[in-house]
Amino acid sequence: MELTQDTLTLSACTAVVDGAYAGRDDFRRLVLPEGIITIGNEAFTGCTALEEVILPDTLTTIGAAAFAGCERLSNIELPAALLIIGEGAFLDCTALHRINLPQGLQAIE
Repeated sequence: MELTQDTLTLSACTAVVDGAYAGRDDFRRLVLPEGIITIGNEAFTGCTALEEVILPDTLTTIGAAAFAGCERLSNIELPAALLIIGEGAFLDCTALHRINLPQGLQAIE
């Protein structure tokens, strides 16, 4: 993990565990590296300063409430490989006015 100039860049891994960064307000931009397959439940819940998320092409699952309460989140592009979006993944993301769902998406829980 590296935090520089309001950007949190995660190290190579395959998953972000449940609640891993919940409630942090020290970054505005999040960059997830290629190789991450799963974002766990509530992984970034309540990150109130978060505005932009860069997701890897390898991501297949966004867990329940993963970005809930990220009220400034306004820019996220979902990768084509995404299959599942968990319940309330973007709940109370009031600045997120539009999101394009990938064609292969199988479930929004």
